[in-house]
Amino acid sequence: MKVVIMAGGKGTRISSVASDIPKPMLKIGGVPVLEREIRCLKEQGFDDFIITVSHLGHIIMNYFGDGSN
Repeated sequence: MKVVIMAGGKGTRISSVASDIPKPMLKIGGVPVLEREIRCLKEQGFDDFIITVSHLGHIIMNYFGDGSN
């Protein structure tokens, strides 16, 4: 199954905590929220992910690469 995750917002409401990384990359227990979300979705049977990025999107793309892993 396919899923689209929109991870491209500017995160202005949380900028006082983390202005240098995108909000989905904030870590909880050392793991980014976006990675936790993907893991949870995989457990539910999703296997084809499209992640839309914009503001600081290069950080997300550098972390996940092309998604082949």
